[in-house]
Amino acid sequence: MSINLLPPQMRQEEEGFPWAAALGFFFACWLCTYLLVLGWGEVHHRQKQIAASGEASARAVEILKEKKQAKKQLASLQVELDSWQIESRRSSALAELLAQLRWRVPQSLWFDQLAIGQDGELQLRGVVLSLASLSRFMAELEQFPALGEVTLLSTEQREGHYTFRLQAQVVDMQRGDGHGKN
Repeated sequence: MSINLLPPQMRQEEEGFPWAAALGFFFACWLCTYLLVLGWGEVHHRQKQIAASGEASARAVEILKEKKQAKKQLASLQVELDSWQIESRRSSALAELLAQLRWRVPQSLWFDQLAIGQDGELQLRGVVLSLASLSRFMAELEQFPALGEVTLLSTEQREGHYTFRLQAQVVDMQRGDGHGKN
């Protein structure tokens, strides 16, 4: 036991253990720890979301590049398709022209080269046994409605036959629609 001999104004009474303050301090520490752990979990969750959104953003950029490249490729393919369709119509028209032309070729004349330019110019090179046959063939070509401007470019006599080169303009070939004047 202890005796306090100080005068009453200076005397401090011994206080009991501050249970209320200790309990409040313990609760405050527990609450801070809980909030800290909860905050750390939230921060960790947000970091994962940011990382995932960064990956998604990078993938989106990659997809946009692929889309842009696909659009370019589609445009290129469309140009090729249009070109192919024009060429297909042109080829059909030329096949029809050649099918009709074959009935006008005399038996004493044959071709060794046939070329058609992009501008619709038909060039024929071949061999004929007589110039009379060549003359009749050119007259037939001049009367042929799908051809215009028939021109004999050259003839050359060789060992019993003649070689020739001629050209004609295919009517309406520049449009590529395959419809001549019939």
